Amino acid sequence: MRSNEYLKSLLEPQATTGKEKEKKITPDISVFVDPFGSYRFVKFLDNQPISAVQVMSKEQGVGHIANAYTHPDYRRQGHARDLLQEISKIFKKLTVSDDLSDEGREWVKSVF
Repeated sequence: MRSNEYLKSLLEPQATTGKEKEKKITPDISVFVDPFGSYRFVKFLDNQPISAVQVMSKEQGVGHIANAYTHPDYRRQGHARDLLQEISKIFKKLTVSDDLSDEGREWVKSVF
């Protein structure tokens, strides 16, 4: 199965709710938080978004990785892993979706 290219919307500046608040957590990583428990971690290169991981949370410190996407030109270079390092500082307990593409399954195996 090919990766779900529709997930590239995770790289867009603001989610469809329009209620996200951005917080820069490193010089090249921002987290966009909405009031519904979605945390969208985005990595930038030359001010362009290249990788994103969405975490859903209803409880502080507990998160569920719902989606991940890296632009095809930047895959397999550790960008999503960089995001996961920052995510792990905020969420001490993480679970991962069972609904994964083949590439997603490989990523999960490599980082967990």
